[in-house]
Amino acid sequence: MNPPEIIKKPQNQGVRVGGVASFYCAARGDPPPSIVWRKNGKKVSGTQSRYTVLEQTGGVSILRIEPVRAGRDDAPYECVAENGPLDIPLKRLKGRGNCCYELLG
Repeated sequence: MNPPEIIKKPQNQGVRVGGVASFYCAARGDPPPSIVWRKNGKKVSGTQSRYTVLEQTGGVSILRIEPVRAGRDDAPYECVAENGPLDIPLKRLKGRGNCCYELLG
């Protein structure tokens, strides 16, 4: 068993309120890791109305938020690679005022 290793980190970006935020994460390990997105420490589900989680094999995931809303989306988001007891948070999304959102490392 190998712990997850980040091979593609989400890129910093600015997003206007009402726009679309898309974040890409990839990790590898043995067994191959899955990617879990969290908002304020709680799992983000693709069944939530404005969130889409696209999962691909091999530890790849995309989180899409549409539309980005002030107040509702102004929270830390985490991309976490999981494959056992060692889980690795990748990046956080943090609000900046009422205008824009930026992915922070």
